[in-house]
Amino acid sequence: FENNNVVSVLYKSTYSESVFTNNMMKHRLLIYTYSNYDYEFHWGKKSIEFAKSCYGNSRNYIPLKPLWSNKNNINNKKFNKNKIKIVAFSSSFNLNSVNSNNDNDHLEFLKSLYLLVKQNNFIVYFKSKSPFTNYQFSKNIDLKLLSLDLIKKLNFKVVDNNHSSVKLIEDSDISISMSFASTTIEALCLGKKSFYFDGNNNYPTSEFHTLPYFVCTNKKNIIMYLDYWINLDDNDLLQFYEKNLKKEFGNLNFDDDSMTILKRKILNSINFKYYI
Repeated sequence: FENNNVVSVLYKSTYSESVFTNNMMKHRLLIYTYSNYDYEFHWGKKSIEFAKSCYGNSRNYIPLKPLWSNKNNINNKKFNKNKIKIVAFSSSFNLNSVNSNNDNDHLEFLKSLYLLVKQNNFIVYFKSKSPFTNYQFSKNIDLKLLSLDLIKKLNFKVVDNNHSSVKLIEDSDISISMSFASTTIEALCLGKKSFYFDGNNNYPTSEFHTLPYFVCTNKKNIIMYLDYWINLDDNDLLQFYEKNLKKEFGNLNFDDDSMTILKRKILNSINFKYYI
């Protein structure tokens, strides 16, 4: 690449390191060990720390917020407490349950959502990473039956898994993600309310568990967590970000967004003039 003046770039659009924040150094991914890019752009500083702990050999590591954390994607409309729009995001799922969150974890998440749809003032939009039919054809009978029951509820809406998560976050009042899908970080970096659900407490060592009302570990507490976040005003939400996420992702500033920074860094590196 160098001989042909090619600039190599990696953009990492996830924050998976949150799963094992407190024992990060015990893990190692070969994809980072053999990385040798001119630039690596990561969501937050811990992602960079993890890449370096895997002995990555890239020249430059640059932290960013999600690319769509900009003023064009902000929707600050006041929500109606009589009909609160909740978007729920699952983590990866497959019929063999080989991913980090297995079928019983997804079952707990759906059980928590079932408690929400029993409340008349909530409407839940559910987006999974894979088709919802994976639940309906699961070998886990409880998961299968619950998914079939949920889709009959008028205030439970299944969203196509290819639909834009950002658009759903924009149009919702609050979002809930399974541990630890990147959508909650995306939402908070957009200035939107969001928290995690880790129903079987699979990741107790994550630093996310140390943040107030940020990781719900029991479905019986889901409404309590939801009420807490719903009742935060804009200043409270900003204080939560400033105290807990600013150090990792930078200021909640939408004027100089991540997409602009990414373009500028790449174009400047290949000696182009780029006018904003």
